[in-house]
Amino acid sequence: STLFPYTTLFRSGSALFLAGNWSTEIWASDGTAAGTHRLLDVAATNTSSIQFPYDTQLPPHTFGALGNRLLFPATDGTASVSLPWITNGTAAGTSWLNTVGQQGPVFVRSLGSDKALFLTSQGIWASDGTPAGTRSLASGSFYAGGLPALSGTLYFESFNGATPELWKTDGTPAGTVLATPLPVPFNGEMLASGGKLFMPGYQPN
Repeated sequence: STLFPYTTLFRSGSALFLAGNWSTEIWASDGTAAGTHRLLDVAATNTSSIQFPYDTQLPPHTFGALGNRLLFPATDGTASVSLPWITNGTAAGTSWLNTVGQQGPVFVRSLGSDKALFLTSQGIWASDGTPAGTRSLASGSFYAGGLPALSGTLYFESFNGATPELWKTDGTPAGTVLATPLPVPFNGEMLASGGKLFMPGYQPN
């Protein structure tokens, strides 16, 4: 199998990673040969369940912890986009979460031990790890910027209009709102430190 160590992800007592002879699937290992196995062949066809954009490896932020489970993007080969899946490190505990109808997740961030937020190509979603508990928070064209947390609130940027905007969310639809318009766009990752939020700004000449 071909191992992609760049996308190795650890969870309580074991490692989850991407590998495959002809297609890329999610595997689990406890560090022994006997304990290393493919969790599930998600794709119903001879295609990779884990899709790599532009022949590159998926960045780590495409995956996210939800307690001792892992949220990750996969396709069953019949959908045109990757959809959110969840696993607890076993085949029986690996399942599809929700048809969000959009490419995603493209960025995942944990919010406490029982909720994860993820950005898709067209919005931001929250999930408690169940299909019924996976719901849209807001629709739009958003940029994660690292989704930094400040006092239990996550921040991200919106590109919905001519003016860039800083948005925030507490993981609920009502708590996903505009924080403030931005004087200039920013390009890069935001940083929360000392009770303040820092972002790299871009000022055209």
